[in-house]
Amino acid sequence: MTESASVIDAMQRTHMRSQMFVENPAGSITKHLYDEDTLVLVGKQHVAVPYPYTYGFIPRVAAPDGGCLDCFLFDTAPTTTGDILEVEIVGLLEQFEELGDQRLIEDHNLLTRRVNDNRPATDDEIETLREFITSVFGDTGPLMHVGAVRDARHAAQLLFDRQSRGAVN
Repeated sequence: MTESASVIDAMQRTHMRSQMFVENPAGSITKHLYDEDTLVLVGKQHVAVPYPYTYGFIPRVAAPDGGCLDCFLFDTAPTTTGDILEVEIVGLLEQFEELGDQRLIEDHNLLTRRVNDNRPATDDEIETLREFITSVFGDTGPLMHVGAVRDARHAAQLLFDRQSRGAVN
């Protein structure tokens, strides 16, 4: 069994957990911009549609787009910008940014829940998230393409790959 396979096997027996830094609580119409290395707030932007779920990132784990690995928390409990939460990773939503030169960059989102709530993301949650990403980020910046939903094993593999490559901020 490869090291990667053993991580996924362990994840299937115990739930995959990580820390999440909260940038934007559910319901917020403000996109908080943080220096992801220092966790210092560096700016704010208004968004046209409130965040349907809490949004943040996994500190010190770099994504292919150069930022930290993004995540959404499927939970209705209140959060505050700057919170650090222990979360269970329950899936992955593929997302790609189209650059001006026709290249696509992976900018996948981990799908998370509070610890001990490892239910998979529901169809309604995914559809709400797709609509949000398309409506908010489809008109500004790089063109976003929302792809397939993957299970927790794919999410664990992505997290493991990014960590094992030394892809940390």
